[in-house]
Amino acid sequence: MRSSGCKITYEKLQMKAQEIACKHNIPPALFKASRGWVMRFMGRHNMPIRRRATRCPKLPPDFTDKIESFHQFILSIFKETPYPLSQIGNAAQTAVSFAMPCNSPIALNGPSSVLMRTSGNEKLRCTVMLAITADGNKLPPFVIFKRKTMPKRVQFPHGIHVRVQANGWMDFELMVDWIETVWNRRPGAAMKQPALLVLDSFRSHVVKEVRELLCENKTQQVVIPGGLTSVLQPLDVCVKKPFKDHLHHFYNEWVMSSDHQLTPTGKVKCPSLELMCMWVIKSWDLIPPEIVVGSFKKTGISSALDGSKDDALWESDDEENTSDMSSTEEGASDNETNDSGAEVLNKES
Repeated sequence: MRSSGCKITYEKLQMKAQEIACKHNIPPALFKASRGWVMRFMGRHNMPIRRRATRCPKLPPDFTDKIESFHQFILSIFKETPYPLSQIGNAAQTAVSFAMPCNSPIALNGPSSVLMRTSGNEKLRCTVMLAITADGNKLPPFVIFKRKTMPKRVQFPHGIHVRVQANGWMDFELMVDWIETVWNRRPGAAMKQPALLVLDSFRSHVVKEVRELLCENKTQQVVIPGGLTSVLQPLDVCVKKPFKDHLHHFYNEWVMSSDHQLTPTGKVKCPSLELMCMWVIKSWDLIPPEIVVGSFKKTGISSALDGSKDDALWESDDEENTSDMSSTEEGASDNETNDSGAEVLNKES
């Protein structure tokens, strides 16, 4: 049952033990399969209690062939058009929660539960669209809050673009908005320099209108095959993890402070929209350009054509530069794919 992913509980062990006892004509009065017997049985057979594992994305069976095909496709593009590093970009969304409590706190031995202060808004989230270029530049964040209308009398900080959407997701209209307000205003865009933009196969990234809009601005779109963002997307490989770590740091500092507004029931109010935007900007500014440059080399997007930089693909990552594989909502990019976008990439490669 465990090999097939089924959940094993005390009750299932008790029921199975009682079933075996009945087959051997052992009366229930002599063998009750009590909770204590189950615990001793687990101890004798080395069966510890496991915590539920997070849902990490698995690589497809033929991922090595797809990775090689992707790299060959990138090299063929660079042979035709030698894009400068400042015009090679990558963009992706990530979910940011309004409450980010620590999952592994330090506590004294003894109590079975640990009291932690939190606003109780772990399910309240917003979407942040991040974008980087191969020369180490970071484009302004694009934040999407789950609202139907823009908040009134709210002064958002400079250096960030704020939008609202009913579900808090990046849809087609917001993707077009991001291209016009962020990507088309990057350094060099005004000169109409040819550019290369690497995107995952999220639905709103690969629609026909988005491809045509990018093409009008001399930007060639490259779609990462579905299920391979953890190894081919620079933001996922090196950038999102330290970005989320900085967000957790600012949230923990805010929780430990005594300046909190309370709800009528006495609970701590969730961080304001302005404060969330400020945390996003500060966390984004703390990402050093070296990590951004290394992320493109690590994924093989900005490697030299002569193969002199291929060793970067196999260098061991720093702990703070590895992708956050335990996040279940790193974006629905791997869950919502577009077959047409994948076919275009495979056909060209």
